[in-house]
Amino acid sequence: MSIQRMWDPVAYALGFIDCDNISARCMLTIFSLFATKTEATLLRMLKGSPDVYLSGPIRKYIEDKGGRFHLRWGCRQILYDRSPDGEILVTGLATLKATDKKVVKADAYVVACDVPGIKRLLPSQWRESKFFDNIYELVGVPVVTVQLRYNGWVTELQDLERSRQLWQASGLDNLLYTPDADFSCFADLALTSPEDYYIEGQGSLLQCVLTPGDPYMSLTNDKIIERESQSRFVVFKSYLSMPKSLLSTVISPITRSGKSYKNIMWVIFDQILQALVTSEFKMFGLTEHLSLRLPSSLLTFCMGAHMVLALFPSSQGLEVIWSSVVKIAQSLYREGPGKDPFRPDQKTPVKNFFLAGSYTKQDYIDSMEGATLSGRQASAYICDAGEELVALRKKLAAVESQESAKSNTVTDELSLV
Repeated sequence: MSIQRMWDPVAYALGFIDCDNISARCMLTIFSLFATKTEATLLRMLKGSPDVYLSGPIRKYIEDKGGRFHLRWGCRQILYDRSPDGEILVTGLATLKATDKKVVKADAYVVACDVPGIKRLLPSQWRESKFFDNIYELVGVPVVTVQLRYNGWVTELQDLERSRQLWQASGLDNLLYTPDADFSCFADLALTSPEDYYIEGQGSLLQCVLTPGDPYMSLTNDKIIERESQSRFVVFKSYLSMPKSLLSTVISPITRSGKSYKNIMWVIFDQILQALVTSEFKMFGLTEHLSLRLPSSLLTFCMGAHMVLALFPSSQGLEVIWSSVVKIAQSLYREGPGKDPFRPDQKTPVKNFFLAGSYTKQDYIDSMEGATLSGRQASAYICDAGEELVALRKKLAAVESQESAKSNTVTDELSLV
């Protein structure tokens, strides 16, 4: 019961696959962080679009330092030379924009892709190297993301009238998890990221992640929307008999009375598991015993549907006024047992070619955080290889100079034509 009610939703949220198919490394990585780092239990959301509040500032920082972005230029081919001794060196990237073509040259090349992207881009001849061939052992997981806009506030649980008004956002400002719906995790973006997703005169914008995504890939968008709208009512009608006293416990802010959050974490998990197995909720008394109020992000994460389903009785009667469906055939790489050894390092056998992306080796899971770590590791490798890269630049320049001289040599016979 604990696997179905708690650990499967966690696994779906982390890797889009269930406990039977996910690697223990993925799960242990997350919960070891929860147990050792107090800040790891906090959940932060961007207040608006990632383009404005995440990638936007990063892009500005790079441009302020003299960096350039070749926007809308797709990388189509990695150009390389192989020396007589078999050494491979990248000589440029062939890019394409509509009908325009150009070759981008650099001292070091970093390819930050997902799994299907890197498979398409790597030259097939490079698979002679076990390092690159191992990448083809990794596969992506399908996932479907659904957005549903309502004419009211789905997660408002205290006041029915407030859930129907449209002049002020109302509800749970958090990411939520559930085992009792097709979507493993969801959030009301109008609350969590209001800068871009709150629209005056409209209600909740639920973003739901459907996992596993395989059953949905062949369905039409309309079928998916219809199914998820119905799932919402199943979710919001269940467990409505739960005592309201529990609700105040769930949404209480975290406070401390000299207790170490780190030391009691596993005690809390143990109590939660016992409660899930016995379908009892007395473990909330643990918070009083420890003089600790857990944040709603942690309780909804641990309790899954037992909390989520109890919090939304007010959604019945609300209508979907807008919807969107995005299908990704291969998203995160499938973190199955035994797949970790196939993940490549950021440093490759090609001296001026580096990899980045959350599928590469780093101490976190396949995620935005993992991608960030991979980028930091790739940059560290490049810095360490500085002198070697300078030598390679001179070597490649000499080779290009020789080839250019050969191409400019004109025979007497040709000059007479």
